[in-house]
Amino acid sequence: MIKKYHFPLFVLVLFLVLPFIPCAENEERDAVQQLMNHAWHELDRYQFAQAAEWFQKAIEMNDAIPDAHLGLAKALIGQQKTEEAKDELLKVIEYAPTHAEALTMIGIYYQHEKQDFPNAEKYLQKAIQCDSAYIRPRKILGEIYTELHRYDEAVAVYQEIIRRFPSSADGFYGLGKVLLNQKQLEESEKALLRAVELTPRDPEPHLLLARVYAGSSRRDQAKQEQVAYQELKKAEEYFSELQKALRRSPEKADLWFAVGAEYLKRGEFPRACESFEHGLERNPQNAKVHSVLGALYLREKNVPRARTHLEAAIRIQANNADDYNNLGVCLLMQEQYEDAIYAFENAIKLGKDDPHIRKNLHFAIEKHKQNTPSP
Repeated sequence: MIKKYHFPLFVLVLFLVLPFIPCAENEERDAVQQLMNHAWHELDRYQFAQAAEWFQKAIEMNDAIPDAHLGLAKALIGQQKTEEAKDELLKVIEYAPTHAEALTMIGIYYQHEKQDFPNAEKYLQKAIQCDSAYIRPRKILGEIYTELHRYDEAVAVYQEIIRRFPSSADGFYGLGKVLLNQKQLEESEKALLRAVELTPRDPEPHLLLARVYAGSSRRDQAKQEQVAYQELKKAEEYFSELQKALRRSPEKADLWFAVGAEYLKRGEFPRACESFEHGLERNPQNAKVHSVLGALYLREKNVPRARTHLEAAIRIQANNADDYNNLGVCLLMQEQYEDAIYAFENAIKLGKDDPHIRKNLHFAIEKHKQNTPSP
């Protein structure tokens, strides 16, 4: 009798136990993902020590996650622990040998920390092989070749960047710099002017253009470029100091707001929004920032986010006609016509009475009438 029922009992036990295995795996995966989410959030906020702790906890649960080691490396770099960071990057490569970002970061480590250019070149070349669409290792390799006076190789790298990424300011700037070193002033000028066109707030192309013009006896243009360089350099240094202050004191909302404003000046809207959002986490009562975010999100047609911030701005300080107007546009897009009428009327009462708002108000009234049943 025992032999008769032994096998079916085993099958029954196996059937009962096996379903719990994937559940346990799922629970562990979810727990690790939650830790990783916390870690990346802290890293985005320049909270490097806290980010490192979360990444460490994720690694303790599962050591074989390349992105956990990559994140920990970034957190360690933020704390200026470059040797420990390099060890984490090597672990990334151990688990994911074709991880182009980790390979690039190791190349940068050898370039800046060790001045070991052969090893830097090796890792950067491997990164390019692993991900030919990743521009960063090409850019750094071009810089190394330029520094080592390997100009023909540098030109080839930058020309390849431009071929693959025709709007790469780094590609044109790097090419212009190499050509200037080779005394090819006319070709250098063309490349540097294109770099200025692509990144008008970057001071460095202007400095090289000043050298190009001085070398071709165009003194007035050289002087203009020198002045442009000095003005832009001053603004860049201010922004750099602002970012350093933010890394030292990431809990200060005003620093996040200031950084967001600088990104806004540069036309970097996603980064501006991200910085403003981080600032609002620390000071949610800033009506002006809610107002700016509402306008930015509306510009990007992210109506739910725009509405959230515009309503917050109005709750805090209900005297901004632009907020009511922008909110009215959001409500029109969401087909909430009665509320849109109220918003546009408030904008007009607060002094923003122009033909566009009147037109939107009229449209909202007509749509509201069409959607309101006759008595």
